Amino acid sequence: MRSFRRTVAALLLCVIGPPAFAWGVEGHHVTALIALHYLHPDVAKKVSDLLAADTDTDIPHDLLGASVWPDVFRAEGHRETASWHFIDVELEQPGVDMMANCPRQTCVIAKIDEFEHQLKDPNVTGEDRVRAVKFLVHFIGDLHQPLHVGEHHDKGGNDVRVQYFGRRERLHAIWDTGIIERIDPNEQTFATKLIGEITPQEIEDYKQGSTIDWANQSFRLAKSIVYADLPAGDPIIIGDEYQKMAAPVVEMQLKRAGIRIATVLNQILGQ
Repeated sequence: MRSFRRTVAALLLCVIGPPAFAWGVEGHHVTALIALHYLHPDVAKKVSDLLAADTDTDIPHDLLGASVWPDVFRAEGHRETASWHFIDVELEQPGVDMMANCPRQTCVIAKIDEFEHQLKDPNVTGEDRVRAVKFLVHFIGDLHQPLHVGEHHDKGGNDVRVQYFGRRERLHAIWDTGIIERIDPNEQTFATKLIGEITPQEIEDYKQGSTIDWANQSFRLAKSIVYADLPAGDPIIIGDEYQKMAAPVVEMQLKRAGIRIATVLNQILGQ
């Protein structure tokens, strides 16, 4: 599994440069592993059968492969999908405003809604149905990375230079990958740990709300945690103190994303 993760990460780095995609491979895999745990057995089989018929990619035809496929798809030349992965909401705003923040309906919220409708539509078949699953799984994950919603006139932290435990990075990249890898670089053990911590009440809480509600949760975290706790400097020096603050936020967002991926698929494919 780790060699596959390195292969995908290397492909993305070669094609589009430093990571600008939410969670990176490990984070998306963790959300997929959590989702798999909570899929109804009949839905899990439907998803497995759909993805097994996929002819569109060299990535494994399972939920973990689906969770990273849209980043590879974009990296292979489909730059028209780049804006589908995020929505820019400036910290000065009170929250998500679709008219202001997504006027062309090409942001992550609009695309989640679009692919939900596709998956519900009995007239959508074949590869279009497979792609709807892959985009949905990935974009629900993206929505839960706070810097894929909130930003401070800095391209979601991509313009913010940091020195993260002595390594030169961008703020966006450490929220994509750095924080997760320092918590646990093994996606299987990390996902198992998070699943073991999720309470029945959390499951019910995470299932609630609309896509915009979920985006606003990420926005509030960007505003109150990601940016609010940043030290001063250029580059900004980030170490143990920031990591200890950020790690529980990342874990909560991965749990939410996994439960919500499962909830959406259960609702649509369980009918």
